[in-house]
Amino acid sequence: MTTAEILKKIQEHESRLPRFKKLQNYYEGKHDILNKSEGSRIVNDFPGYIVDTIQGYMISKPITYASKEGNTEYLNKLKDIFDDNNEPDHNAELIQNMSICGEAYELIYLNEDSRIRFCRIPESELIPVFEDTFERALDYAIRVYEAKNKTFVEVYSKTGIQKYIKNGDKLEKQEFEKHYFGRVPIVYYYNNDRRQGDFEKHLPLIDAYNERISEGVNEMQALRDAYLLIKNASGTEEDDLALMKKLCIIFVEGDGDASFITKNINDTFVENNLKRIEKNIHKFAKVPDMSDENFAGDTSGIAIEFKLSGLEFLAATKERKLYTGIRRRIKLITEILNTKGGNYDWRDISVTFHRNKPKNDKEVSEMAGNLVGIVSNQTLIGQLSFIDDVDSEMARVEQEASELEYEVFNGGKK
Repeated sequence: MTTAEILKKIQEHESRLPRFKKLQNYYEGKHDILNKSEGSRIVNDFPGYIVDTIQGYMISKPITYASKEGNTEYLNKLKDIFDDNNEPDHNAELIQNMSICGEAYELIYLNEDSRIRFCRIPESELIPVFEDTFERALDYAIRVYEAKNKTFVEVYSKTGIQKYIKNGDKLEKQEFEKHYFGRVPIVYYYNNDRRQGDFEKHLPLIDAYNERISEGVNEMQALRDAYLLIKNASGTEEDDLALMKKLCIIFVEGDGDASFITKNINDTFVENNLKRIEKNIHKFAKVPDMSDENFAGDTSGIAIEFKLSGLEFLAATKERKLYTGIRRRIKLITEILNTKGGNYDWRDISVTFHRNKPKNDKEVSEMAGNLVGIVSNQTLIGQLSFIDDVDSEMARVEQEASELEYEVFNGGKK
């Protein structure tokens, strides 16, 4: 890329930064209502709830990998690299960023010990540049970041990294660092085809809810500070008012009256309006309210599946995008493993996601009991939500069965 092309891409990217900032602010609880100068400013954390629920549903159970050809050597090498990079936590961060800003980026690199590493690059720093072809492969990636009061620019290509220092509208060329991936070592993860965050379309509803709640608090404050109107008590002296306040008693003449001057508030209308807004936020974001009575412990599995259908549709779309990115990650890692003497095919690795769905454990256990002898014990144990490690549980079951058999035939414990 020429310096003119790089600077143009940076300029275009800068116009997107306010959007990233706003979305990140909303996730962190810094909503627009806090910019009001007067009255109560109540923030309701729908963005955090939406993002964290999706993240927990999709990725709180780690992704698992397998070799289709039974190549345990290759699989173990990948698992060692993933363990070295705390891959489950890294994947959770990617899902979180996809959900907030609609996109996330990852750099694959070799550290000073030639170990394969990967890390997340903030979407505010990364500019992907795609080939002008039907495949739309990544042609370059530009990283722009601030450090030590300077603006650094790194251009990742298929052969190396060209570094610059940006001064105003000029780029000062620095060193070129070669890499051995054979392709741009950046992996991009898009939340959807529009690169849109999961709560982004619903910001007007969230703002409206914040406004209604804040207005309600303001009205309660107004009631506390309301003026007292006293009719036909013309002889009331200042000392009388002080005594009334002390005794909580109001003295009025025969046809007199006393009342607070307040606005008439239709509580039912306000409450229904809030419920409608809240319901629409959950409905359109496709993230159900898990505190809803429909998720009580005795709810049937079919009812739970129905309530989660919108979230499942959303998760399926996000999973396809995440799957594509993870396959790119494996492909890049495999390129390096092969340069070190390996002969592996990245297509050999299967990637499996595991939903963290709420279950009716009583219903599931009854179903498992009915299927004993029809379905393998390993499959049945895997259906139980309170079993984290199926293989370990199978080993314990076999151990207990062996001990019981010994006791029966030998009249005592081992």
